[in-house]
Amino acid sequence: MRSVGLVATHMLTFLCADVEGSAAIAHRLGDTHGVVLPSYRRLILTPLAAHGGEEVAAEDDGLSAGFTCSRACVDAAIQLQRVLVLHRWSAGERVRVRMGIDSEEAAQTAAGLAGLAARSASRISAVAQGGQVVVSLAAAGLLAGRPSAAGVKLTDPGHHRRKDMGQNRVRR
Repeated sequence: MRSVGLVATHMLTFLCADVEGSAAIAHRLGDTHGVVLPSYRRLILTPLAAHGGEEVAAEDDGLSAGFTCSRACVDAAIQLQRVLVLHRWSAGERVRVRMGIDSEEAAQTAAGLAGLAARSASRISAVAQGGQVVVSLAAAGLLAGRPSAAGVKLTDPGHHRRKDMGQNRVRR
């Protein structure tokens, strides 16, 4: 019997985070900038793991993580924002991180996870300002009726166009 090439897909929620104004921070700090990025990476990985997230990709100050539970992803993002705000950065610098969250089916392939949600979460994070978490309508739908342990509520900032992906309604 010939294989039909079926690939198992799973509903995953992706978190993408990046430092707002990272180039300006690097310029201001000069040689001491090398301390900020490792601190940021160390601070961000612990809450991800605590909420069941797995790092999918990382480049410079950007990070993508996948979660099997949308609530866990949002709770991780909230905890991350709080940890980052409370951290004392070198030279009194203020590091603000913008985050985007999207949910979609994804498949594990030889090349890694295949699906648009990780790319979409990256585009959604570009809508956010430092210190904000922006959630797609798809991810928000999975959260309906499941209150956040952190007591955070979603608000509707309206429609935003994601680069190369069309319009999507997002929530902050």
